[in-house]
Amino acid sequence: MLFLSRNSKSSLAMNCEEKKTAGKKSDKIFFGWWTVLAAGVMGLWGFGSGVYSFGVLFKPLSDHFGWSTEEIAAASALRRVEGGFGGITTGWFTDKFGPRVMCLLGSLVAGLGYILM
Repeated sequence: MLFLSRNSKSSLAMNCEEKKTAGKKSDKIFFGWWTVLAAGVMGLWGFGSGVYSFGVLFKPLSDHFGWSTEEIAAASALRRVEGGFGGITTGWFTDKFGPRVMCLLGSLVAGLGYILM
């Protein structure tokens, strides 16, 4: 809808210009899609190395520590259950404090964990 003001000719001209550029597509990719791509790559990297490749470690863990396959599988299942509960609490904290604070806190905790390793 066109709202007329004291300077109605410039409003009409702006409306015509908006109509001309409204149908054109930009050649640039929207920045949000780069964020989605980065999150997808990080998810594939993290889940691929931490979750889906855990079966490769069964034999070395069994040989090194003398654990049975059931004990190793129970540890893996416990890790998955803990991740589910962690998601619930992390979501609550993110809703309460915001994503910026949670990302900063997560980065600090991860960095401290790597330093203490």
